[in-house]
Amino acid sequence: MNLLVVSHVAHYRCGGSIHAYEPYAREIEAWADLFSPVVIAAPCTDGQPAKGCASIRRSNVRLVPQPQAGGDALCDKVRLAWSLPRMVYGLSCAMWRAEAIHVRCPCNFGLLGAILAPLFSRRLIAKYAGDWRGFPKEPWTFRLQRCLLSSSWWHGPVTVYGDWPNQPAHVVPFFSASITDNDIARARTLRDRELSSPLHVVYAGRLTLSKNVGTILDAIALLKDRGIPVRCTIAGDGPMRDALAAKAARHAISDAVSFSGALPFEHFMDLLASADVLALTSNTEGWPKVLPEAMAFGVICISTCPGGAARLLSEGRGISVPKGDVNGLAAAIEDIATHPERYNELRHRAALWSEQYTVETLRERLRQLTGQYWTNDLRAAPGIAE
Repeated sequence: MNLLVVSHVAHYRCGGSIHAYEPYAREIEAWADLFSPVVIAAPCTDGQPAKGCASIRRSNVRLVPQPQAGGDALCDKVRLAWSLPRMVYGLSCAMWRAEAIHVRCPCNFGLLGAILAPLFSRRLIAKYAGDWRGFPKEPWTFRLQRCLLSSSWWHGPVTVYGDWPNQPAHVVPFFSASITDNDIARARTLRDRELSSPLHVVYAGRLTLSKNVGTILDAIALLKDRGIPVRCTIAGDGPMRDALAAKAARHAISDAVSFSGALPFEHFMDLLASADVLALTSNTEGWPKVLPEAMAFGVICISTCPGGAARLLSEGRGISVPKGDVNGLAAAIEDIATHPERYNELRHRAALWSEQYTVETLRERLRQLTGQYWTNDLRAAPGIAE
């Protein structure tokens, strides 16, 4: 059975391969193990991939380029309106040939996919990667997508992060994963190591305003003033990088803070192997994959994010601090640095819990979910038992 994936993710064609944001590329590979071919309808650029991208390592994946459209500026909205007929036509042509359709939301392409896909196929599955509850000042298009996907218009499963009350039966709690069983095997050999001195604090993700990475720098500055030895690695890239580097300089902590840029996944695994604490400070997160990835290595996770991150850290798996609470974040890091033995049980509990969220488990869960909703049309992937 062939599968069409409708996505807003930027793709790159380079050297005969398709490249995309690495966690997304690994997820597409899981789909490609279940379907053949997998056709992706998404924006595409011919040329060198952006940082943080990786090739999709499956020969049965091909791309149907779609117009790039979106943004917050007025000119972006005008361009989107101008491109809309071409977007509808392009997606309709791709859907006409599809036996099954996977729509990824929330995004402009996701909205069009949610509207169009039920007209072309009975075998539908959607992924809503944002906060299913919504959040303050979210775009109205996000609310519309949730409304469409939760209604009888969408006759297929919708995977969401978290288990929310009073949802239709087809809205299914789910997860995402980038870490593999081999990564877990490596992590098991490292998770019981002693915490280092100075304590190694890590942030991983985009450097945008909504990620509030400055909160981490403020906490590092407080710890320096208190004489607590801490070093920090900021892994990621984005428009706030220069501003954050300038803030570190103003705090006189540049010697304790390094900016690694976006890392290939294997290098990020190396970073987790040396990390003691991972801090997450976003305004909102649906399913932050970085938390179970860090837990697998015995890294203590601290989050100021409401919603999905708080759920992942519940039941004694991590530490939640109120949003924007610099003093609370600094206090949590200080306690870990001065009393590391208090956190051995937390590290062990979190590491064991994280092992269920691997790429292999994700692939099997997708096989089961699509098989359940689409009768028995889906064949098992090689190496996966029926």
